Amino acid sequence: MAQAATVAVELLTLGPAGLGSAAELLGGDIPLRVSATLGVLAAEVALAEHRLDWLAGERERLDRLAADLECDYEPEAVRLRLYLADASGSWTSLLLMAHKRRLPRGLCALIMARHARHLALSDKWEEAREAWDEAVELACLVCAGQSGKELLDGLALQVVADWAPVGEVVNASKC
Repeated sequence: MAQAATVAVELLTLGPAGLGSAAELLGGDIPLRVSATLGVLAAEVALAEHRLDWLAGERERLDRLAADLECDYEPEAVRLRLYLADASGSWTSLLLMAHKRRLPRGLCALIMARHARHLALSDKWEEAREAWDEAVELACLVCAGQSGKELLDGLALQVVADWAPVGEVVNASKC
């Protein structure tokens, strides 16, 4: 446990320099919940620092961890799979799960929003807008009685900054 805490601090302070230590711990003799948190943190650092090579290199280990997490820690499993999809460009299985509503609606909306981000970063603007609209509409269903926009506002702030064309306002409030 102490080693996992040390690695988490390394990831937060050193960024990508701590990724090697994280990889050594994933799937080791630490509790699943700790491994889940550490895996998500490491994947987030790798994505934020554009270290897609690390995500690709750890794909098998992260996939195994995500499979182990599915029953008890579904949100973390989905987040790990999102990072892997960002790195590989392979969204088919996640989108199928989201479109067929095999996950809670909130996670489906998150998948659709992250896919929209991926499309935008790939310069597929029209497809990105359509995917974003679909994510917002689903978020509205999740938040019946409140604005679905609120659910995705945190994502919108990140996504819009990454992919809105200069001078264009992105309106995510379809609710």
